[in-house]
Amino acid sequence: MAEPLTLDELVVLEVPLPDSEKLAIPAKVVRVLGTEYGFQFTALSAEQRRQIRAALKGHPAIPYHLNRR
Repeated sequence: MAEPLTLDELVVLEVPLPDSEKLAIPAKVVRVLGTEYGFQFTALSAEQRRQIRAALKGHPAIPYHLNRR
């Protein structure tokens, strides 16, 4: 990140996936923990969801912490 993000800021995430172009997906910053951020997709199509799930299949989940700041 070139600049720190703020809670509730709207951003566009570029998600690189194997065997396809980068997905550009609108999202909102929902967690800020130092330089670690959590995002909520705000406009994810069914096809984008399918592509992301396929790319993540077999990878462990990242633990989610309720701390927003």
